[in-house]
Parts: sequence; C-alpha cells; structure tokens
Amino acid sequence: LEQDGDWSHYLLERTLCSENRVAVRVGQGKAPTPQEWELLQSELAILRQAALVTSEEIAAALGLPVPVPGWQTADRDFAAAYEERLRDLGRLGYGMFAGHAMFRLHEGELEPVRHPDPIRQEELVGYERERETVAANTRALLAGLPAANILLYGDSGTGKSTCVKAVANELAGEGLRLVELRKDQLYLLPRLIDRLSGNPLRFILFI
Repeated sequence: LEQDGDWSHYLLERTLCSENRVAVRVGQGKAPTPQEWELLQSELAILRQAALVTSEEIAAALGLPVPVPGWQTADRDFAAAYEERLRDLGRLGYGMFAGHAMFRLHEGELEPVRHPDPIRQEELVGYERERETVAANTRALLAGLPAANILLYGDSGTGKSTCVKAVANELAGEGLRLVELRKDQLYLLPRLIDRLSGNPLRFILFI
C-alpha cells in the first residue's frame, strides 16, 4: 500500500528486479540452460497467479474477524515482461542495482546510498571544459568505447565530487552506476572489481 496500492504491479516490479540465476547468466552474456528456462517460466506462471490474489481472499483463507485493507489487482503477463527485462539488463540492471544508482562500501560489502545528492549538471557553474571532459569520458564508457581513468584535483569545495555525482545522476538511466570508496578501503578494490566484473551495467569507482 505504501507503493501505489496495486499488488499486481508491486509483485511484478519485485520480480523484474530480482537477482537470480537466469538474470545473472544473461547479464554475463550467457544463455540460460533449457532446464533453467523451463523453471523460470513455471515460476513466472505461479507469480502471475499470485498477483491476482485479493485482500478479501486472504482474509477469508485466514478466517480473520476484521477486514483487511484492500488492494488493486490486474492480470499482468509476467513472462512477456520478464523477457523484455532480460533484453534491457545493460540499462536497467537487477538486484539492488536496479533500484539504486549510487553505492558505497560498508564493512567490506556494497550497500546502496538511499538518499543520494540529486545534483544535476545544469545546476553547476564554472569549470565547463573540465566538466564536459568528465561527461564525455563517461559517455564513452557507456558506449563501450575507450575511456580513461580521471584524476580530479583542486582546492576543497571547488566541485570535484559534485561534478562526478552530477554526471552519475544524469547517466543513471543509461546504465551507469557509481560506487564510492574511501582511501582506507582501497585494499578492497580487487574484491570489488571481482564482484562487479560480470555485471552488465557500467560502473564509476569513485575514490
């Protein structure tokens, strides 16, 4: 109910964002095995039926003496929606990368930044040439073209971090994600790269 009151839509969205064996394999450029595909179709059919369960049916099955707050349902084609999602994993991602664009390391594990700075490029003033260099290099990364590591330097408060976050916000819809590391976390870099190497999205590692 906190989403939009539509149970069918909620369950479909959770399904599409799921990090599972088929999504991971497809994201790595591998085809699911026939057995994996058959199981996927079976589970999607079950979820399609589960998405039609009403609050009245839940209340009746449990024998509740008081009414359950109602929610909307609608028949949605889970199989077709999931196949479409698999074709667009490189832009939309899966798991926590589907719902968030910025991440950090906490106790060695990736966690999403739930309230990131929403700054956009058009809000920044000055350093236009430098900012365009960062943006152009990042667009090349997204396009699969040669892209360089970038060192930003300057006095504190001149907008280095803000520039990177603005570019990440602008290009998140094209499959870009940002992972921030502190200097004292650099020893975790090899493990982080292993964690991200099979992911179809593109990542900025921001130190």
